[in-house]
Amino acid sequence: MRRLRVQLTVLLAMLGLLVAAWGATIFLGARNAALLNASEQFEVGRFDELRRSAIDFEMKFVDAETNQRDFLLTGNRGARMRYALARRRADERLLRTGALASTWPTLLLPLERVQTAYVKWAKAAEAEIGARDRYGPGAAAVVVSQGASQNRFTELRVHHTALEKLLAGLQVAAARQQRSTYQDTQRLALYAAVMILATVTLIFVYLRRAVGAPADALRSASGRLAGGDLDTPVELPVPNELGAVAADLEVMRRRLAGRMDALQRLRDLSASVMGATSLQ
Repeated sequence: MRRLRVQLTVLLAMLGLLVAAWGATIFLGARNAALLNASEQFEVGRFDELRRSAIDFEMKFVDAETNQRDFLLTGNRGARMRYALARRRADERLLRTGALASTWPTLLLPLERVQTAYVKWAKAAEAEIGARDRYGPGAAAVVVSQGASQNRFTELRVHHTALEKLLAGLQVAAARQQRSTYQDTQRLALYAAVMILATVTLIFVYLRRAVGAPADALRSASGRLAGGDLDTPVELPVPNELGAVAADLEVMRRRLAGRMDALQRLRDLSASVMGATSLQ
């Protein structure tokens, strides 16, 4: 039975290695997914901060434009101060947005357009405010009527809207990438589990054919021999220890059958001798 034990040992060792490989695959996949997810989570958090900064920048330059209009129409010094404060905050938010966007090359050109449009609008707004300070409401009305500041502001809003759309698209792509990471990890675990299940099934089928069926046939043959059936041959054509045991049983059956035939012939001969003696 040594050969059969060796086969079983090898099969069990292979199964153990497969299970270990499956566990290692799951562990490494989960570890890589965790690292990638942490990196993506950091990127998503940085991206959220970028969007907040861009939105805050829009709120500040809109506030600045509103107060600039208020000052030009009413000459309210409070509006002039609020305009200056909103401009400083808008400048800060724009610098912050540029620093955060440096990680994504696709944002550099749209952000540059926003910065250029913002600078042009700021110059036009300062020109209108300067005309109001120097020459009074009439001169300011003439400058405003030319529409330079309004046109620059409209251009700034257009470029900023385009930047917002691009940021929204990138955020959706980042979220999809994060979901894809989870799906890849789950898919890897599923593939590994299917491979293990298929391997276990193949090993089970092999053991059934190599051990289970021959063992059943051998047990049936030994049962026939124990019941006195010496006519049915014991045949088990398998190249392992079970086949060798079956061959030994077949030799034993032939010997027993031969001895039984010899005993029967001896019995018949004795009967014949006894009959002849009785006749005499």
